[in-house]
Formats: sequence, C-alpha cells, structure tokens
Amino acid sequence: MHILSISKDKGWNLINTFQKDKALVSIPAAALITHDTPFVRDAKLPKDMTVYGAVAAALTLNHGSEYRWYRLWQDTWPTRKDFEESMPLCWNTAQQGLLPATAQDLLEKQRAKFESDLVVVENEGRMAAELGKDWKGWYRYYWLVVNTRCFYWVYFRKAQQMARKGKKLARDECLALVPWGDYFNHADHGVRLVPLPRFWWMGC
Repeated sequence: MHILSISKDKGWNLINTFQKDKALVSIPAAALITHDTPFVRDAKLPKDMTVYGAVAAALTLNHGSEYRWYRLWQDTWPTRKDFEESMPLCWNTAQQGLLPATAQDLLEKQRAKFESDLVVVENEGRMAAELGKDWKGWYRYYWLVVNTRCFYWVYFRKAQQMARKGKKLARDECLALVPWGDYFNHADHGVRLVPLPRFWWMGC
C-alpha cells in the first residue's frame, strides 16, 4: 500500500510504502463512541431505541456541551449545512423527486429508519425540552453523522447479551464511531479493518 501526500508546489508525493498486514492505525476501544460510551449510557434513553438512534440521540443531547471530550474530532465532521446541501434525506420533496429510481429506493429505506428512531425520541420528550423547536433538525444532523461515519463493532453490552442468548443484533446496529478511522475511505478494498475487544485496528 502506498501513502501519498499533496503539496501546493510539487503535487502528489509518495511518502511511504506499507507492507501487507502492517498496521496503519490502532485506536483503543475507550476512544470510540459506542452504545456503551459513558455519555451515551448516562443519557438513559428508552430501552427499545435502536443502537443507531440511541447514539445519535446522545450526541444530540450533548450538543454544545463543554464536556464533549470528542470536540477536536467533531471539528472534522461535516457541518449541519454540509449535510443539508448534500444529503437527500435533508432535501425537499421536489429535490428528492429528481433522484434516479435506485437512489429514491435507498432514500425511502433510510427515511423509514430515521423516522422510526425519531418517533421514539419524540415520545421520550426530553430533546424538545433541551434543544427547543429546532431539535428535529439537530437530531437528523447527528443521525446522519452516525449514518456516514460508523464502522462495524460488536464489543458492546447489548450485542454481547444477545450473543449469550444465541441471538444476533442486526448488522447495521453493530456500530462505533472511530476517530481517525473516518479519515479513510470505507471501501471494501485497500485497507483491512479489524474490530477487536480492546482496540480497533486498520492495516494494509
């Protein structure tokens, strides 16, 4: 695997070559945002909420908090304006209608999942009280953060409890937000992604 850099005066430059199985980055589990992360767990969200919805809800309730340990990382995420301009879930009906049929089918599945999570949050009521009338816009923003930046991860309490019962949590519910990991392309080739109990490993 070749690592490139870009400079204003020299263009792309080869700066390193990595051998197969060489680690590019290893992130300790404590640095991930998961269903077990303290601020997610301490939010005391409804037990019937999806993992997806709960992580998004906890991020929303933590919006603007001075105690966000992930603030520097959050500065690298797309802004709410970025999503509103680029993500069809945020567009009006006329704009969504311009999408090709395949994209519209994907959007409908995404919208159904989002609206299902939204109903649970709305019934819980706390978000509207804490964030005011724009709470739905902020919840959609953080829901899209999870949607676009999560990686597969099964080492959290809910998934492990189900495994002990011989059941499996849905694959798209087994997730974590990974600092540094979201700087890399989520393609199925080029890098190896290995989730382990104590850390998340990315290699060639």
